[in-house]
Amino acid sequence: MLLHAGGVRSLVAAAVVTREQDASRVVGLCLDDGREDAAARRAAAELSAEALGIKRVESLALTGIGEAASDRDASGRGEAELWAARALPAALALARRHHCDRLIWPASAGASGDARRALLIAERAELVMALADLEAESMPRIDAPLGELSDAQVVALGERLGVDWRLARSCTSPTVGLGRPGCEACAGCERRARAFAAAAVVDPLTNAGPTRRPNAA
Repeated sequence: MLLHAGGVRSLVAAAVVTREQDASRVVGLCLDDGREDAAARRAAAELSAEALGIKRVESLALTGIGEAASDRDASGRGEAELWAARALPAALALARRHHCDRLIWPASAGASGDARRALLIAERAELVMALADLEAESMPRIDAPLGELSDAQVVALGERLGVDWRLARSCTSPTVGLGRPGCEACAGCERRARAFAAAAVVDPLTNAGPTRRPNAA
């Protein structure tokens, strides 16, 4: 089961996972956290998953976590705390009900690739799995394949895997559709712009970006 928010990291994590195993065995999971762009993120998750051969994307309503997600700082620590404390246990339980062996968490080490951030991701995953084991047997393990990568390294990996960046939605505005330039002012747009610039990759969703053909993988 792949946690899929429709963004850059989710898209790259999906590309990694579908190269490891048959995409038809992967279940996407999009969390509805109550933010205004939840429907747009769900649509982006479904389209990008379909492009990579993932046929099934489920939704899990956790509408109380949206406000905390909006308050995360630039390092991403608030996001890690949020997902570990509230979203990961619920997603892990759903993965177990679907008889999945892994829950893929597409968290990364933030803009600078902070080693402390990477350690926090690993520690939170271990803690959630340890607590889950107290209640049930044969729990899926939580994998964070991007956990030690900076945002720029995530973009560089996506380039090597040939992902179509038009399938990744970063803007937090609910009116911005998939494959369209973002507002360039929200936290999501700013983080994306910094990551692409640091990776020296042209983003096709910027006004200056060239048109790319959709990824055929």
